[in-house]
Amino acid sequence: QRLLIFSDDIELTNEVRSSMAKFHVSTSVALDGRQAVELAALVRPEFVLVDLGLPRGEALRVVARLRLDAKTAAIPVALLWNRRIEPSDLRSYAARVGRDTLLAPDDLRRALVAALS
Repeated sequence: QRLLIFSDDIELTNEVRSSMAKFHVSTSVALDGRQAVELAALVRPEFVLVDLGLPRGEALRVVARLRLDAKTAAIPVALLWNRRIEPSDLRSYAARVGRDTLLAPDDLRRALVAALS
């Protein structure tokens, strides 16, 4: 099983990679939007985690690009965050992108367990 994480937060990606290794899940990490889209098409992960805390709405732009590409459109995507995000910023990002998939931390945990079992 494969997981793709798109985040510039090294601590966050290391924590997720460590957790997923316990389930024998191969984890790829993308540090920028272009790399995330290219890796998703190449690696074809079962699940993509995108860090909502990325600057300038990059997270939602990547989600939109994944949804527009036939190779990646069906891959489940979840947005995760570990820092405070102002609601007005989130609304602004979402309005620009037009598509988002938000999961609370408990929902994300349940979705990961369901997707990886």
